[in-house]
Amino acid sequence: MPYPGVWNGSLWTLWWEFLCYLAVLALGLTRLLKFRATIPAIFAGCLTGVILADTGALTNFYLVNASRFGLMFAAGALIYQLRHWLPARWSLVAVSAGLTVVASVLPDYRVLAALPLAYLLIATGAMVKVRRLRLENDISYGTYIYAFPLQQVLACAGLYVLGVPLFAVAAIVVTLAVASLSWYLIEKPAMRLKRARSTEVIQQPSHSFS
Repeated sequence: MPYPGVWNGSLWTLWWEFLCYLAVLALGLTRLLKFRATIPAIFAGCLTGVILADTGALTNFYLVNASRFGLMFAAGALIYQLRHWLPARWSLVAVSAGLTVVASVLPDYRVLAALPLAYLLIATGAMVKVRRLRLENDISYGTYIYAFPLQQVLACAGLYVLGVPLFAVAAIVVTLAVASLSWYLIEKPAMRLKRARSTEVIQQPSHSFS
């Protein structure tokens, strides 16, 4: 195997993503989200942690990853919080793209690119009005989940002898096929059930205890 002992190198990030969602839940339950300073404070704290990690002052595995994932997650939350004051303009998207490219040559792109990258993605998504780009079927999650193990399988099957370009093409074709099956057989039906359940709950009559 190309990566012995590591079956799916993509899955490890999902734990940190899940922790970010739990953090949002905790902030909501404690009503800390009603304070405007909460998200900026979290962003500043995560940014400090990333800088300390880059300088070697912070070495704890969990704190380092919490800072890195938290910074990017908080960047998106901060852009959302400022949505009424921050205009969505192509000129600002271009500036954000430039800053992101510049940040890519730094030891850690997050320090400079966290906010510009979040703005670039969110503003572009908000301004693009091309109907053809609004896909009803989304296989991106399946592509993310299955790409790594499928590449492992293809390599174990001997396809690595094709060389990087042809191996990449084979991996893309197989991954997209499996991701499509995942979407139509698992993800889309699950989302349909979720929407149906949500509608059912909303339509249920309320009961009074009086």
